[in-house]
Amino acid sequence: MQTQHNCQLIRFSVPFKTQFGFSLWIVGSSQTLGDWKVEGARKMHWEMRNYWSIQTFVDQADLNNTKWEYKYLLRDDKSEKFEWENGPNHVVELERADAPYLKKVFDKFQYAEQETHTKIIPKSQATAVIVLGKSLFQHGEPHYSLISRMSTSANFFLQNHAKNKDDVMIVTGGKVRSDVFSEAQVMKDLAMQEGIEADRIIMEESANNTIENALFTLDLLYELGISSVVIITADYHLPRVQTIFERILPKHFKRTYKAEHPDLTPLERNQEEANEQKMLKDLDAHLANYGITKK
Repeated sequence: MQTQHNCQLIRFSVPFKTQFGFSLWIVGSSQTLGDWKVEGARKMHWEMRNYWSIQTFVDQADLNNTKWEYKYLLRDDKSEKFEWENGPNHVVELERADAPYLKKVFDKFQYAEQETHTKIIPKSQATAVIVLGKSLFQHGEPHYSLISRMSTSANFFLQNHAKNKDDVMIVTGGKVRSDVFSEAQVMKDLAMQEGIEADRIIMEESANNTIENALFTLDLLYELGISSVVIITADYHLPRVQTIFERILPKHFKRTYKAEHPDLTPLERNQEEANEQKMLKDLDAHLANYGITKK
């Protein structure tokens, strides 16, 4: 008799408008959510339209815990004091299933309505070629290095994955600097210009940084049932990308990393490499903000 649920990944989202200097956290009865201890609460992340969300792997200690209770906490980031959500606890139930699944929970603050979605993770022999974006100029024009990256990635896809019609390309990047287009939309257009069919390209348009590239792409991979990936980015970016994806991808995923070598000026390359060194130095702290610790 099966006693464990098979939920591998859970995502909580709630609409809530905060003032500057405040953040939203979640705490609950599961080990994943801190076991009702404020010091174990998980910080959520602000998204567009005043949504706060967090996506996390389910702790091994919670495999037998099919009913979670939880609350949202409002934190004054200056004083570091928490205010607990009023009303009864939220409750989410994790179904037992034969296949792994992703659970999405959409709440209303102070215990109003709740909507949940359970996505069974199918098995697939397909491979996803994941191409990471680069910030666009203000009016949506791509940097020439992004054009080069997409040309390299498209040629790689056409040479190695065109014959398997289940293989896809995932382009990931939101509206980081441009108010006009997402990075993913521009990347898709560039890939199509190189000869890849539109229905082979999947856009991830929410990520605002490399950690979110990995998290939100993993969400898509679960939905597609794909556990074999090729990850493409610039050579100077690759060490940080590889560190992040190794922390986030499940162990059973087959992964390959491919570096694209953009033709940068010496000054541009020095600036990019210096920025990456700084980001790598602070990476553990940034990952911890998303509840991601060393495996």
